[in-house]
Amino acid sequence: MRSGLSDGGRVVAERLVTWRRPVETEPAGRECADPGCSTLLSIYNSSDRCALHRRFVTIIPRSTSAMAGVGADRPEGDRASARGRAGG
Repeated sequence: MRSGLSDGGRVVAERLVTWRRPVETEPAGRECADPGCSTLLSIYNSSDRCALHRRFVTIIPRSTSAMAGVGADRPEGDRASARGRAGG
């Protein structure tokens, strides 16, 4: 039994067509919204600011239980502990 073959030994196949969602783009010629910055933004940058002026939000966890004991054995400012007691 020859699996996958038909029509006298020829392999019959259908063309595989993939559907790709189009990439969302922004209008060309936009400038960074930061005062004094004239950086032209990429059409793929959905932000109104360039990478240098983009505002990032730092999320600080409310619970300290996840960080319990981290650094507890090291006095603040003890840089030698941070380096693993390696000299220098």
